[in-house]
Amino acid sequence: MYQSMKNFVLALFILISFTDLNAQTQVLNNVLSAKTRGTGAIIKENTVMGYYSFYELDKKDRKTRNYQLSIYDQNLAALSSKKFSSQEELTALEASYNGDLIMIKFYDDKEDKFVLKTYDQNAQLVGSKSLDAKKIYQQFKQKQEDEGEEHTLTPIEGLGFVHFVVKNRSGRMSHTYNEITFIPNNKDAKGWTWTTSEKSEDFESGDVLGSNGKVLLCLATKRAKLMSADFEDFALGIDIETGKKIYENPLEDRKYSLATLNAMPAQDGTFQLFGLFFEKDAKTAKAASLGLFGFGLEAATGKVLTRKYQSWEKDVSKFLKTNKNGKIEDVGHLFFHKFILTADNKIFAVAEQFKFNVGASIGLSMLAGQTSTTINIEDMYIFEFTGAFDLKNVSVFDKTKSSATYGGIALSTRLAGWYLDYLDAYDYAFTQLSKDKSKFSIGYIDYDKTKGDKGWYFGSINYSDGKLKTDKVKFDKKATWQHVYPGKAGYVMILEYFRKEKKLDFRIEKLNF
Repeated sequence: MYQSMKNFVLALFILISFTDLNAQTQVLNNVLSAKTRGTGAIIKENTVMGYYSFYELDKKDRKTRNYQLSIYDQNLAALSSKKFSSQEELTALEASYNGDLIMIKFYDDKEDKFVLKTYDQNAQLVGSKSLDAKKIYQQFKQKQEDEGEEHTLTPIEGLGFVHFVVKNRSGRMSHTYNEITFIPNNKDAKGWTWTTSEKSEDFESGDVLGSNGKVLLCLATKRAKLMSADFEDFALGIDIETGKKIYENPLEDRKYSLATLNAMPAQDGTFQLFGLFFEKDAKTAKAASLGLFGFGLEAATGKVLTRKYQSWEKDVSKFLKTNKNGKIEDVGHLFFHKFILTADNKIFAVAEQFKFNVGASIGLSMLAGQTSTTINIEDMYIFEFTGAFDLKNVSVFDKTKSSATYGGIALSTRLAGWYLDYLDAYDYAFTQLSKDKSKFSIGYIDYDKTKGDKGWYFGSINYSDGKLKTDKVKFDKKATWQHVYPGKAGYVMILEYFRKEKKLDFRIEKLNF
């Protein structure tokens, strides 16, 4: 029934023992296989307070699975650990932290349901909720073996968690709809579930954009037919306390169609929305965009208060040789990962370059006897705007070229950018913002081809005192794979897995701010 979840059956961590070094490192030994979705930073008010790791242990017997949840402080010193068993056929899918509790999402293969369990920072079970997993809509989403994860949980700081999924009305080709469930921290409090109206004749999908503690702002994307490229975006506001819809307003105006990328609550009580704008009647899933937009949205009503557009042709071209369709000369296109609001009233956009490799695509297609597309991924681009969303500068940071290849039908530029994200093909890792929003760090993974110094490393672009600086931290060359997480101010936490040694290493590294 829910085949993609069955693909996650491989254990997160098969752990026999761990060594607590009570310092800036942790070593887990006898790790037979490992994935990263069970590890994360414990963040409160933009500050990393510690880390959690969730492991699946050896089975107790044929019917019983064993698990372990471990909590560490910001220096990786062990704080608490809890083992528990379950006779349910549970597979851990993802974990999230909301400043008070940790929620782990399981899939019960036998009952075809999700089980959402919450734990406190002493790794004690606080609550559990089951949700029907039937009729989940399967989108073209594929992940690398050691990085496989999906994100359907959104932490609402101090309040609870939001679970957002897209479902089919009946069969796999039937109309789709959004299902949003709020699970409060207090197990005695009343949660809620909101779904798209059954009267809707659209194919609908979406995501959570942000919350100000009172209003949950979601993106509802609608299209008339399943394979239509004509997408329409709506700002969906839900009352967090009651689960009732406050508004559902189209995100467009008289001039343009829009595609929303990011949103966040601002100090003035608004939501700031960012994305791409298109010709009014454009099919936004395949048409070339005209540039970037920044909107101020009133949180309580969903009314657009401010609108600002920065076009490729007139505005961005002052800094990059860009045509009217957003293609950069000799570079290709940009995929925007994140928008950042800072304390000094600036807006930054984090983008990564990608370009269709025509020669490689033709060559692979001829060898394979079927259509295939190769895309090169290269440099990082940081756009700097004023608080009014006027473009001030674009900075380019060199990165070694990598590539991704997929087979099947040719995709538009925008769909190709999405697909690379689903493949985890980009090198971007995360953006870490300081508590007072005066500093941030943008992390990415790169490969150094310098003779005598070849190997993978973590690169960072760091903002402080109005300036951007760079730094990098080398990974161990013997590591099978690596993953990086935000750390305490000025630091990152690096996770490295060594398959031959059956070892998982955690370490804290300082960055150059």
